[in-house]
Amino acid sequence: MMDAHQATELAAALIAVADGDPAALTGTIERAGAGEVAALLADEMAFRCGVPAHGHEVGLRLDLLHEGKRWSRVLRCVPYRGVVVEPAGAVPVAATLTARLEETARGLFGPGAARRAGWCEVAIDEAAWPEIIAADGIAPHELKSAVRRAVDTVLATRTRRPDLEELTVAADCDKWGLVHWFAPHYDLHFRGLRERAVRVLEIGIGGYDDPDAGGESLRVWRRYFGRGLIFGLDVAAKGGLDAPRLTTLVGSQADRGRLRALAARYGPFDVVIDDGSHVGEHVLTAFEELFPHVRAGGCYAIEDLWSSYCPGYGGDGTDPGAPGTSVALLKSLIDRIHHREWGEGDEDSVGADTAGLHVYHNLAVIEKGVNAEIAIAPRIHRAARGF
Repeated sequence: MMDAHQATELAAALIAVADGDPAALTGTIERAGAGEVAALLADEMAFRCGVPAHGHEVGLRLDLLHEGKRWSRVLRCVPYRGVVVEPAGAVPVAATLTARLEETARGLFGPGAARRAGWCEVAIDEAAWPEIIAADGIAPHELKSAVRRAVDTVLATRTRRPDLEELTVAADCDKWGLVHWFAPHYDLHFRGLRERAVRVLEIGIGGYDDPDAGGESLRVWRRYFGRGLIFGLDVAAKGGLDAPRLTTLVGSQADRGRLRALAARYGPFDVVIDDGSHVGEHVLTAFEELFPHVRAGGCYAIEDLWSSYCPGYGGDGTDPGAPGTSVALLKSLIDRIHHREWGEGDEDSVGADTAGLHVYHNLAVIEKGVNAEIAIAPRIHRAARGF
């Protein structure tokens, strides 16, 4: 049985070939072992399922076929809780979903074009219904309705991408709703990356010292970026949160050596989100070390800008222009983006790689890209003029 890190490596290998040559995908499955791939895909499907809204628990058998062999799991749809993967035969099943292993991998880890209806065969197992009806004490029409909704819940993992607000609410994540309104802004900037095989790093996991607590936003990104590898950095060990495509790392955003090491091993990144200590010095250190490791077309986000006005975080509540804060960094970026327009017009590596800067209440999103626009023409009068 694979651990979370091995499952992540296998997912990364499948993502790399899921939108390419079918022979490459088949070869990856053969090297990893079809049984291991089937187990990973069943877990991925269960994770992506929405919470079943019907009133009765339903077991669905999932059969994945490859080279004349069949690998089976049971997806136990628990009302208002989620979907759990069980060994075949663990619970009675009311229906069976049958699909090719390669097609399922391509649908889960390939781009949008690979997701389409009709990817599996659905067979109702009415012979098992009397046992289920007797055990649960429900009417036949209630079971039929529950089975239909359970099947719809599983099929939607292939044909529907839930929006970011929906995911944050389901995960009890504070990036949308009561505390912050970040989700619509993130969706605006991230939706173009959603179909890509991205790498996402978030600084700050939450849950303090409890290794099993926190990670709500990491789970959101794992669902939002279905082809993404998600990394979380925290000063506390969070190994209990590790899962396929989700890896937690230990370290401080104030430690330049640690940031360089993780960027070299796990980067380059498409998205970096700083939701860490919010201390101005730490924010600047992380940006200086990690922004160079963001791919062109990616984004670097800084949350909780309110800390720039709090002395406890290195800010100043009476001087909005105080240096060394996240807001001061953003103000300096405006000048650095325009580095060709002032002074001697010297090149600025950060300014030359910053394609845009978007500031919202308590959130900034910096676009990584080529800023090659030339300076205003020398013939334009620059001296002070009277009007």
